[in-house]
Parts: sequence; structure tokens; C-alpha cells
Amino acid sequence: MLETREYLHFEESHSVSGLSKFDIIELIRTNQINAYAWCPRQDFVGVRKLNTNTKNSTLGRFKYEGIIKISNVKAITLIEENKKIYVQFALIMEPNLVKNWDKNPPDITYPNNSFTNHIYLESAPISSFYACSEISPQTKAMKPFLDLINGAVYAYSGDSENFENGKKQIGESLQEFDNSVSISSLKIEVRNFRFSKSEVLKLLKSEHIEQSTIENIHEQKKQAISALDEVIIKVAKKSPGRSDHIWNTLRKESKKEIFDRQYDEDGILEEISQTQIIWRNDRTSQEKTISRAGFKNKLSNLKKEHGLK
Repeated sequence: MLETREYLHFEESHSVSGLSKFDIIELIRTNQINAYAWCPRQDFVGVRKLNTNTKNSTLGRFKYEGIIKISNVKAITLIEENKKIYVQFALIMEPNLVKNWDKNPPDITYPNNSFTNHIYLESAPISSFYACSEISPQTKAMKPFLDLINGAVYAYSGDSENFENGKKQIGESLQEFDNSVSISSLKIEVRNFRFSKSEVLKLLKSEHIEQSTIENIHEQKKQAISALDEVIIKVAKKSPGRSDHIWNTLRKESKKEIFDRQYDEDGILEEISQTQIIWRNDRTSQEKTISRAGFKNKLSNLKKEHGLK
């Protein structure tokens, strides 16, 4: 099953030439491969997206469940900080999985602040194309509020001329507001992240990537875990336990003199409170912090990576 799939989770990176998830992350960080995400089934609107300086056109409406392309910058935030990310426009990577294509436009006024017009297509594009989750006029959400204003003008104005002026102003404001559309954001979680197996294999076989590049990635990986991670791994091996136990062990360690420390021989631990760890990179001497929630995620990843309990 793994051999036939094109898009893999970074936990499956070992299946591609023995690389680790740290290698995949570094390749994404350096823009050598693209980042993708699996999107559960939902409603979309196709978008003809030219560039950032021009307005877009809408295409048909459809349902889709499959792979979308996301920005590498947001992917790094997703993976390293374990935070959900939100995107407005996504590139549909598997147009063959598009269902229920409807060539009719969304119920919005054209042109507006985001779209110039609608392009009628009898069927979905056969190659990758942009899409957004949902488009609706802002007035749809604001109508009850505007009705209340309209009613107030009528109720508190005995002067018919004032009433007409107030109604005209509301109408103009409503029309201006109607030219603004609301685009729902796509929520993406860490479990949805994917990378392209063929992109990695092509990169490894390319003349533009030498063995030294791979070795450099591994060296960066080694450096990335040589400070705080290395201390955490030592504690987890010699004194295994849950995250609270490891945290408290590190906290006790940080209060000792450096020559008395059992795990932190390089003295990178500066201060550990109930909520954060302040530590210093032994190579760059840069002071860094990590929250308790970030520590818990880091410990979980290190245990998986190094087979610790």
C-alpha cells in the first residue's frame, strides 16, 4: 500500500531512501520540495488565480477530497510548532477526484473586492487549479442587523424626508458592503500534512544534489538535536517516564552546579519554571525558550524517533 501512494506523511519518510522526517522538514524549509496536505471532503469553488496584483475569477462549484498544495512557510509552522494553519486558496492536486461539478457561479455580486467575474466551465479543469472553500456576500450575515437599523429609522423619524434620506444612506451602505465577499478558510492540522515521494526521489537522483547535500542535512539534523534534545534523550533513557516526570528531572538538574549535573554536562539549561525552559544553544550561545506544551510535543516526537518509552 505504501509503495503505491504518491503523497506520504512525514512519519513515513523512512520509506524513501532511508530519510528521516527531519530530512523532509529540512528539504521543505530550503524549498527543495513542496508541501501538501490531505483535505477531507467538502465544498469548494474553483478560482482562476493570475497573480497577487490582479483580482481573480471564479470557476465552477464542486466537492473534493484529496491532496492540496500549501505554502512551505505555513507547513513549517504546522510541523515544528504543532499549530493548526488556515489557508484561503489551495491548489487542487488531484482534479480527477473532483465530484459534482456545477458550472454556475456562487451567489455573490460581480465585480467585488476579490473577483471580477465568473467563467463558465462545463467540467472541472484536467490539471491542477486553485480553489477556495466557500464564498458568500457579507450582507448575508449583516442583513438582520441592517433590518434593525432600517426599522429604527422608520420608528424614530416622523419626518418623511428624513426617513427617505436615512433609507437612501442605508441602501448605499448596503450596496457598498455587498461588494465585499467572505471567503472561508481551510483548516489544516499536522495529521493532514503530506510530502511528494516522487519529488524527493527526483531530487536525490538529480545532478544538482550531491551526497554532501544529504550529509549536510544529516549534520543539520544532528546539530538540531545536540543541545536541548540531547539532554532530554539522556533523561528519557536513564529515567524514563511521562512528560511531567522528565520535566521535573530537568528542573532539578538545572538547579545543580554544572560540574554536578548528570545529564546536562555542557550546562545548556539556564532556568526551568513551571511553564517554560530557558536554555542556551551550546554551539551558537543563543538563548532560547520552550513552553511546557512545546516540550510535551518535543518529548513525544523524540520518543518516537529514538524508540524510547
